Amino acid sequence: MLLSNMIYRREFEDGICSILFTYETRIELPADEVFADMEQMLVDSTKSWAWPDEYSVHTPDELPLREGVCFSTAYRMKNPTTGEVGEYNYRYQLARYRPAERLFEYRAQKGHPFPGGGAVVTIEPLGDDVCLFKWDGVYTHNGNRAGAESIFSWYFSLFFGQLEKNIKAHVVARWTA
Repeated sequence: MLLSNMIYRREFEDGICSILFTYETRIELPADEVFADMEQMLVDSTKSWAWPDEYSVHTPDELPLREGVCFSTAYRMKNPTTGEVGEYNYRYQLARYRPAERLFEYRAQKGHPFPGGGAVVTIEPLGDDVCLFKWDGVYTHNGNRAGAESIFSWYFSLFFGQLEKNIKAHVVARWTA
């Protein structure tokens, strides 16, 4: 059984808007196996069962993965405001990469609508064949990015909704094989 929680909220302080998001789910797979799949997602998202590559694809600038490595993400999506399909390219950097802890953190780079924002992804073992997957992030802006914020909230639902479907399908396939 998959128990998930998606939280998206905005906080305002001194003219700055912070967009906070969390996706967490209990996955009936070993934590090390899930983290290995997350590493594959970072190396080549098109070869990962988890990454919703129908909406975006990313590739690292160099391998092996380590703190400081940058990667580019090409987002392919329909703008919910205009209806136009477009591709948006942004860069991120692995701020922390700790395989032994099953953790990585990324930060948006210059050119991103919310530079400096990012998230921490962790996989915590809850037992031999079950883990807690958590994607916890924050993006901030100075309040004049309503269009970008609207797209971000729409994409959040789309991306994490598809990620959840991918996880469910993979868990079912894994345990019925």
